[in-house]
Amino acid sequence: MEMLEYWVWFALSKALTLRGKLELLKTYSDPEDIYNADTPLSQDKDLKEAQTVVNKCRRLNIEIITMSDVRYPQRLKNISDPPLLLYCKGTMPDTETTPLIGVVGTRKATAYGMETAEKLAGQIAACGGIVISGGAAGIDSSAIHGATLQGGPVIAVLGCGVDIVYPRTNRRLFMDVEENGCLLSEYPPGTPPLQWQFPQRNRIISGMSDGVLLVEAPEKSGALITARNAISENRDVYVVPGNIDLPSFKGSNSLLQEGATIAFSGWDTLKNYADRYPGIRQQNAKENKEKTVPAAPVTAAPDKKVVDKADTKPYSVCVDDYKKDTAAASNEEEQRLLSLLDRKAVPIDDVAAAVGQPTGSVLRTLTKMAMRGLVIMHPGKLVSRK
Repeated sequence: MEMLEYWVWFALSKALTLRGKLELLKTYSDPEDIYNADTPLSQDKDLKEAQTVVNKCRRLNIEIITMSDVRYPQRLKNISDPPLLLYCKGTMPDTETTPLIGVVGTRKATAYGMETAEKLAGQIAACGGIVISGGAAGIDSSAIHGATLQGGPVIAVLGCGVDIVYPRTNRRLFMDVEENGCLLSEYPPGTPPLQWQFPQRNRIISGMSDGVLLVEAPEKSGALITARNAISENRDVYVVPGNIDLPSFKGSNSLLQEGATIAFSGWDTLKNYADRYPGIRQQNAKENKEKTVPAAPVTAAPDKKVVDKADTKPYSVCVDDYKKDTAAASNEEEQRLLSLLDRKAVPIDDVAAAVGQPTGSVLRTLTKMAMRGLVIMHPGKLVSRK
């Protein structure tokens, strides 16, 4: 029997809580010893489910990184409740000799918040840091997009299996993540995105990070939970100052009152680690004007399914970003673009010609609109109204 199967069996077992399992690991050297010993897990020694998971990971090219693996991030191992193992799709970046900055914020972000997240995450990547985020709509997706545009390593931690594209509009973005870094989850492949799994996911983001950058968050927000997790684990917390009149910035602004460090640039989140990580350096991010195809979230062609069993019952209890976003256009430029679109996909070049603007500029605006659920970006540089 392979050691991996014992680790998966141990992680999947419901006979003990995570804390109880971590206590067992202080007594026994590994899950195989626990399997063979007389413990509270002795009544459940069926390895079939674990074997199924290991075989599925092999088929899908998903790596299983256990706590005994040298690739398991040391910072994460030192938090109070580290995951027993991580499922990894892509290539885990070097998390020991490179600073990791968690970039988080609300799913229902303002245009300012998303633009700022993309800009600062791009600067972090350009300066040699690794951006880690949650892969949700809004701030998370904007941050990952900004980092991948710079070609820097990036990590997206999911609250579902790494084989599940969630939200569904992030298929292209997750492909970019795999090329530049990895998708991570403590949940086995096939696990749907259920509500309670996302707060659990947040501790991995903060636990792996040297510091967490909060871009935009209301008073009740998963991103605020991530920042408070970071504080409890003695991580640095950075906050982008926001409009005091907007509820979506109330939570993040409150952290500034509590003593979080203000951040105006990506370098503000990295400069304190220059002595610890000699490879980082202050550097301006490239503007990437040469890019004509966005790395931001886009939907698949209408005849292709993105999520395995996307319409099955478990998804009916998922978080809000799985529902249709009813956000309205935020400025005259977006209103004009919406007025030119209908449900039939048209070339983005034609839209740009109609408004008399460069294609690249229109593409960036449409990308941000797609993140908020206003339009659908199709393969082949096509766009339609949602």
